[in-house]
Amino acid sequence: MKEISISVESLEKGIDSLRRLQTTTMAIRSSPQNLFSGGKTVEKLEKMADIYSKLEGDFATLVSNTIAFMENVKNSYMATDANAASAISK
Repeated sequence: MKEISISVESLEKGIDSLRRLQTTTMAIRSSPQNLFSGGKTVEKLEKMADIYSKLEGDFATLVSNTIAFMENVKNSYMATDANAASAISK
């Protein structure tokens, strides 16, 4: 069986970087302007604003889920490493 080597330090740096990205993106959330006009152009602009809003939400979910995944990997690795060290020292 091959050894799986995980750098906890790299995981922590990645998690910190993603947390900063998350904070930054939450601070610059956009809100579409209300357009008081009609026509195809306005309809298309409103549709684009809706798509962009959904994209912002999906990106926030992606970043949040990635942070959770990386934290789980880190915690699992550290627990497994501690258990292995404990078993060896017995």
